[in-house]
This record gives sequence, C-alpha cells and structure tokens, in this order.
Amino acid sequence: MTYKVMIIDDEPWIVKDLVAMLDWEARGFSIAAVSSDATEAEFLAGKQAPDLILCDIRMPGMSGLELMERLKRRHPGVVFLFMSAYSEFSYAVRAVQLGAFDYLIKPVGTGMLEAALDRVTSALSERNRERAKAAALRNTLLMLELLDGGLPHRAAAGRLAKEALFRPAGGPYRLAIAHADNPHSSERLQERLALLADRLTDDDPAVSLMIGQSGAGKWFALIGRSDRASRIRLSSWRSMRRQFEEEGIALGVSSAFTGLDRIKLHYREAERMARMRWMTGRAGMYIYRAGRSGGALLDFVDRIRMTSHYAELGALLGSVASRCVKEGADPDTIAAIYNETIRQSARLDGWLKEQEVEECSVEELLALYPNPDKLFEELIAAVRKPAGQDGENDSRIVAEVLREIERNYNRRLSLTSIAAKHYINANYLSQLFKQKTGRSFKQHLVETRMAKAAELLQDSGMTLQEISGEVGYDDYFHFSKLFKKYRGISPADLRKMR
Repeated sequence: MTYKVMIIDDEPWIVKDLVAMLDWEARGFSIAAVSSDATEAEFLAGKQAPDLILCDIRMPGMSGLELMERLKRRHPGVVFLFMSAYSEFSYAVRAVQLGAFDYLIKPVGTGMLEAALDRVTSALSERNRERAKAAALRNTLLMLELLDGGLPHRAAAGRLAKEALFRPAGGPYRLAIAHADNPHSSERLQERLALLADRLTDDDPAVSLMIGQSGAGKWFALIGRSDRASRIRLSSWRSMRRQFEEEGIALGVSSAFTGLDRIKLHYREAERMARMRWMTGRAGMYIYRAGRSGGALLDFVDRIRMTSHYAELGALLGSVASRCVKEGADPDTIAAIYNETIRQSARLDGWLKEQEVEECSVEELLALYPNPDKLFEELIAAVRKPAGQDGENDSRIVAEVLREIERNYNRRLSLTSIAAKHYINANYLSQLFKQKTGRSFKQHLVETRMAKAAELLQDSGMTLQEISGEVGYDDYFHFSKLFKKYRGISPADLRKMR
C-alpha cells in the first residue's frame, strides 16, 4: 500500500532537499503536496488528506503545533512527524505530548529519515489493520441486519450509504463470498479481497465495495455500480482466479441484481457457489448461473421415498452417491437427498414419526462432513444398521453421547456418526436420546454450543467471528441466527451488555 506524505517547512530549500533525499515511492510513500507556508499547507491537507505530514515546528504565521491541532480536529488519523533544531528541543517534546508521532533533530540526514519512515510505516499499517477490523465488524453486523430484516430497497440503500459509505443507490449489485481452506488464514483472505477491491475500483471508478467477515475463514463483498445502465465487469475477478486456486480460496459470485430488498436471495446464490469447493474439491471462482440445479438428481428424492426396505434404500444410496460425485451436484441437492433418506429411514423403522425427524441444513452438513464421499459413506452405513435393540445398555449409551457432546461440542458431531460408533440404528438412538433427556440430540448439541458461546461473549476478548468458530460454526450469520433463536438475544447485543 502507498501512503500519501506532505512536506512543510518555511525554508523552500529544505523542502527541496527532503523531496530529493529518498526514493519515496520505493519506501511506500507518494508526495501528495509540499508547502513553505502553514496556512497554505492547511488548505492543501484538506484537499489531499495525507497519511503523514513531515513538518517544521517553528514557522512564521502559524506554528507546526497549531497546524497539527487544527488538522487533527478534522483528520484525527493523520500522522505528524516534526523537525526541529536542537535549540527547539522543548517544542519537540511538547509536540509529542500533544499527539505527534515523533520528532527529528535538524539537519535531517538520510539514515535518520529512513529509520523514522520505517516506524511510521509500521504505525500506519497497524492503524489500517485496526480500522479494517472495525469496518469489517460494522459491515458484518449491517449485512446480518439486511439479511434478517427484509428492509425495502430505499431504506437498505440509505443504511449502506450512511454506515458503510457504500454509495450506489440503484445498482446493479453482485455479492461475493470467499472461503479459505484454513480458517486461520482469515487475514490473508481479507487482503485478497482488498486487492480485488482495489483492482475493481481502479478498473471502474463507479464501483463501490463493502467487505465484511461472515465466519472463520469466510468473508463477503457487496459490489455495486452507481450507473444502473452498466454492468459489473468480472475481468478483474477472472484475472485473480489462478491466485485464488493456488491459495486455497473458493470465491462464489451471485448473479447481478438491482433491488437490495432481494439481497438475501443473492447472498444464498453466492454462498451456494462458494460451497461448490466442498463438492469438487477444488478452490477457484464459481459464478452463479440461473437454472443451475440438481436437475435429474433431485428425482432421487422421490425414488428414496418409494423404497420399501433397507436393502433397497442402501442400494439406491450407492447409486445416488456415485452420480452426485460424478455430476458435481451442489450441496443444496445433496442436503435434500440426505434429509429425505433420514425421513425414509424413520418411516421404515417405525421408531419415529416423520414430523419428529429433524432436518439438517446445508450449513450443518458442510460442518459435519469434510466432503460428499464421507457423507454418503456414513449415511449408507447408518441405514444398514439393524433397528432393533435389546435396551440393556440404553442408559449407558445416552450417558456416553452426553459426555461426547460436552467434550467435543465444537467438532463435527452427527447422530449418524455416533450411532455407527455404537453399532446401533440412528433413528433408534434419536428416539432413545429424546426419551432419556427430554430433547433431541440436535437441540442438546445446539444448546450446549450456545451456552458456551454466551460464556465467551461475556468473559472473553474474542471477536464475534472467533467465538462462532470456537463453538463449531464457520458461518457467523448462521451462528447468530441460532443464538438469537435459542437465547432470545443476538450475540452482538449480548456482548454490548458486558
């Protein structure tokens, strides 16, 4: 990143020497303006908004200290690096006390200036990181409200303009969601999206972006144009495709849209495309195309419903698994097949009423299974387990399940995997767990996670996204909805009550 610097000294030859002293661009700075008059410098600083001001302390008319005091009221983030003669040392100390970054004793040499600029660069980088974190949190909470609230287009555009400085009011818009292989590479992922943002805005000044974090290793970007008649070009996105692939980043891009009141639909499109890496095993960029769906694979849902015994259901699942992997079915289609299999298994068993079967959302399935092969392997094994049990070890099994939830609540836990571990039918275990505890396996797991999350929200300094990942949810938006459902308050509001 290049920072803008402004050089001010009432001696023009000093200004000239400082400009010529370094290769400023090589050190990450561009000279935005120079001046030998403090009053003129105040005007120029208002226009140029420099990151760093290298300034003499004693100047006629207005001192450097007065200039800093006036500018910091309007631009609190600007860094002042003062220059002073040895006889003015007390002024320099006073400058630091009033908020200056540092001071240099004249005559300023190359080594002295380079060392000071290194310190300034570190400070500006840290400042930008903190600003980016604050902006990302603000944008995340705003996006969550837009997804939950169903605001009319005009109201949503007003909120975006006021709170996120996101100006395009009419669109078109696109949503992008990026997932990283490693949840701990969140900062790198944010940097990649910021680089993409720079390329988009450089290519097209009418483009505006809002970037936020939606989970551990997951970020979103809302892109908009101020000219409704134009399209959002994807050439910059495609130019980074190889970089995304090499760094294990999956980028899902929604179709273009013009109404912010439909943002929830297009967020789902982008999320659906980002999830395609789970199916294909490959990172890269996936762009939503209307009409892309499970198609013929969804016919298997009806065929599953028509099976009459476990052998038939197991054989059909084997065929479904190979077709899904071969044809690259999207996770939504696989979720529909998974849930219908669980329902049909309950019908065949007679252990549960169909309405008592709890469905798994796509988010839950992606959190439970590392890939579709593992999902189908476990599902096929579960439906082939015998349903009947002798009841002798029922209490022991439920106690072991409760202990496993307490120990591993933040890991991949599914009823089918636990049932397979104990060599019993998943539907039988579901009924047994509910009989012994008064609630379903899923309810107990989620309530355990929400209780742990509430403790972390009140007693730790972790961010909301970090807490979401800590209790087993990579997607912060999904976690936030569950938390509000189970605790009656959003995670952000509970954090404010500390």
